[in-house]
Amino acid sequence: MVGQYRILILLAVLSGALLLSSHSRGEEGIPLWFQADKNNLQILPQRFEYNLEDEDHVKIGDIIIDPTTFGFQVAATPNQPGKFKARFVWPSGLLREGTLSIKDNTGKAIWSAAISKKNTRLITLESSKSESSLGKTKLIEFVTDQLQEAFIEDMKFFPFMSFCIGQTSQDTSIYLCSKEVFLFSQNGKISIRSRSQAKRTAFVEINGKSVSNQGIIFLNDENANIGFRAMTKSGAILEIETRMKPVDFKDVVISQDKMSLTLTASGAQPVADERVKIINNETWQFQVDAERPILYLKGAGDIPMRQEFYIKGEVPSEKIRPYVSKDSSNKVYQGTLLLNGVAAKGTTVTAEAKDQKVEKLENNQFVWMLENIPSGKTSRHYLRVNDNKSSFVVAYDVFRGYALETGAFGSLSLSSQQLYGTFFVNWWIENFIGNIESWSRFHWGLRAEQTLVFNKKNNQPNLNTSRLELLWRANPGFHFLDSTWGLVLPYEVIQTNAGSASSAGIGAFFSHPPPKSLEKWMDWSDAKLVYLLGGGNDVRLNNAVIGSGLAYIRATDQLNWNYGLGLSRYAFDTGDSPVQIQILGGATYRF
Repeated sequence: MVGQYRILILLAVLSGALLLSSHSRGEEGIPLWFQADKNNLQILPQRFEYNLEDEDHVKIGDIIIDPTTFGFQVAATPNQPGKFKARFVWPSGLLREGTLSIKDNTGKAIWSAAISKKNTRLITLESSKSESSLGKTKLIEFVTDQLQEAFIEDMKFFPFMSFCIGQTSQDTSIYLCSKEVFLFSQNGKISIRSRSQAKRTAFVEINGKSVSNQGIIFLNDENANIGFRAMTKSGAILEIETRMKPVDFKDVVISQDKMSLTLTASGAQPVADERVKIINNETWQFQVDAERPILYLKGAGDIPMRQEFYIKGEVPSEKIRPYVSKDSSNKVYQGTLLLNGVAAKGTTVTAEAKDQKVEKLENNQFVWMLENIPSGKTSRHYLRVNDNKSSFVVAYDVFRGYALETGAFGSLSLSSQQLYGTFFVNWWIENFIGNIESWSRFHWGLRAEQTLVFNKKNNQPNLNTSRLELLWRANPGFHFLDSTWGLVLPYEVIQTNAGSASSAGIGAFFSHPPPKSLEKWMDWSDAKLVYLLGGGNDVRLNNAVIGSGLAYIRATDQLNWNYGLGLSRYAFDTGDSPVQIQILGGATYRF
């Protein structure tokens, strides 16, 4: 074992030495993360903050909702007799998309329109243009010229009405209503006026229970909903149904002047979009004040959640960060991974766990060997970084997929009423023929399949087949995770009543998650079509077409139930077999 390990180390050094040097760590390497909660930065629970500040202002997180800025005007549309133009204005803090509606005095919606970023625009009050406002007093404007005269006449008879903006999704709902208004007409001119009434009693409710006008809710469960409802003394109503979103603070470093922290994370993003640096589709970066490390994250529906941190000790700086080779993989099928790395000058790296080994080399280079990588998930692996003063921890994430799949499914032919059973094994290959180039990694697989007929009939060919397939994925990745199309090179042996035949062929497959409309019926889908070119032994196969479409329902991380339809037609020199349409059902297990 030791000798084998030494050989692996030597190969790693030879392949990585040209890629890493102490002069090009940032250009050539992948940074290892200083995970925040392992490097003296305590991540406090997210919290939902609210404050009914006065009779007309509601504050949610760092966003202030001012119902006095609601605007609703109606006027005749120029050069279009019988049509009227309406302008709606409301605070921009929470709602830019959803449904805008006018509600009568009974609460019934008498008119509605879909709103989005495309048909609305942001406007700013003259008194709100300072940088200190951070855009929180900006307004959204929606204009329509499609109100009919008959509708305006009806509005004159309503004692009062209000306009509301609402947005509902699977995780959240937001509902914002103006105070009560009425339509006033005089000398042929119409206007919208506020309804004169005694001031109402302002209140706040959380999950249906009355609470104080100011409060904080600490969030520890991403599945726990918060139901917020508030009414101001002017009658404006705000309702929110939301929850926290998870976030993984992968990295933290302190600036050279010790004034700011740079956080790198994935998951819920900060509310202040203009200050967010996007690293990739999953990862973002944000700077916070080191003396007051606070930011607001977007909860469900982009509701702001306050995130605070507590600095418990020294935080690492960028200059001591180690790197691994830019060609390092973070996806594997095997249980081991060898990484070439380079440490910063004046630092050393050591293994942090028993299932890791670190071999120190010249010029601050090292080889890091990960073992016992768990299957079916992303696991995080750590190194200890030591300088003359402090000790920190860096991390590297690796996803290990399931390389093997086995399973069986039954098929019932609708025409012949014959029952077939198919048993199969798939082997997905990390490096085809041992090659680590991009054309080889995660593109290839092998499939062995045996199909048997259970109830033979005299008037049927009673096919038993054995097939071996070489699979090629156009997009590298993992089955059941990464969508792709691909090619199939099959070789099949067919046993019939009259004898046996064998044939090579060609085919294609598609592997994709379902569209949203079908997500309740399946978690994944595969389709495959194979054409056999023909060949013979005892009998002559002219050609054959075999196709299938399968839907998968995930039972566990490793077990999937599958169902679908199949089609097959075999053409022999003794006569064609009929086209068989089959109903399929079975299971697939990954390991």
